[in-house]
Amino acid sequence: MKFQKKMIADNILYVVEGDLSVTNFFVVDKLCVDIRNSSKIGGYNFIWDLSKTNLVDSTGLSVIAITIASAMRDGKKVKLCGVNPDNARLLKISKMGSNIEQYNHLDEALETVANGLPTQTMELELINEVC
Repeated sequence: MKFQKKMIADNILYVVEGDLSVTNFFVVDKLCVDIRNSSKIGGYNFIWDLSKTNLVDSTGLSVIAITIASAMRDGKKVKLCGVNPDNARLLKISKMGSNIEQYNHLDEALETVANGLPTQTMELELINEVC
């Protein structure tokens, strides 16, 4: 697994390639550290491109939960792109947060950033305690 981080205005884009899972714990841990460091600065929306991610397990869910908590603390949003059907079902079952917007493709999410358009929100419930 590897990830790229890109800054786009007040948005942080994470492009994840590979499984967001316990088998990639050390890379996932680096990702968590980066999210926490970014949230200390504050004021960022988070965009995740998961189009090259086949598996999200409980470890991956915890990373997304940390992202949601960081964004919500600052009144910001989390946008997920390219989520495969299995991972979308897992996100729905986990009921992680109402502040997740889901897009089929990254360019759709980036277009909303550029144009400030209304977005499609997944119905999820926030976990109060993260880590």
